[in-house]
Parts: sequence; structure tokens; C-alpha cells
Amino acid sequence: MRSSDTSIKLMADDKPMHSRLEPPQVFSLKGAPSDFKIALLHELGFGSDGTKVLDAEGNAVKDPYLGVEIPLDRMVLMPGSTIILDDNPASIASYLAEHPERE
Repeated sequence: MRSSDTSIKLMADDKPMHSRLEPPQVFSLKGAPSDFKIALLHELGFGSDGTKVLDAEGNAVKDPYLGVEIPLDRMVLMPGSTIILDDNPASIASYLAEHPERE
């Protein structure tokens, strides 16, 4: 993805990715380039300064379970939502305990 290209293509072989994946529709962001993650955040109404996740007003987003700012390289987007967490196992376990329908 070029740094000037902020569109995110969720298509492959002219088919929407949701028709190519089986539930849950999960893919890892671990190896994704920073510019892809930042473009994804912008599409979801968030932002980034290149190091951490920011809300629409430019404030650092904090993990609701750990209370820590979420670094861009450790962000987890929970499937079927716009909830962004730190990829700490305690945070993810807390989210799944609170939202058992998402397991």
C-alpha cells in the first residue's frame, strides 16, 4: 500500500472478503504494515500518531481493561466491532469474559 493511498480494499479476486472467510472473520494485524493499520483506524473513525492509537479528537485511546494507552504495534481490533484493545492476554480474556457471544 502506498503511504498516500488511505483506502482499504476488503476485496480479493473481485469478491468481498466476507464471502471468502468463514466465521469468525478474523485475520491478524501483527505483520500488517503501520500505514495499513493507520488507514484501517481512519476508516473506523480513529487515528494514530504513528506510535499509538488515537480517538477522533486526537487523544490516546486506553485499553478499557488495563487502563494503558494502546500502541499501534500492539493493537487488536475485536471481530465484529470497533473495539480496540492492547494485545495483552489479560485484556483479551477480560473482553471475552464480558462478551461471551463473541468467542
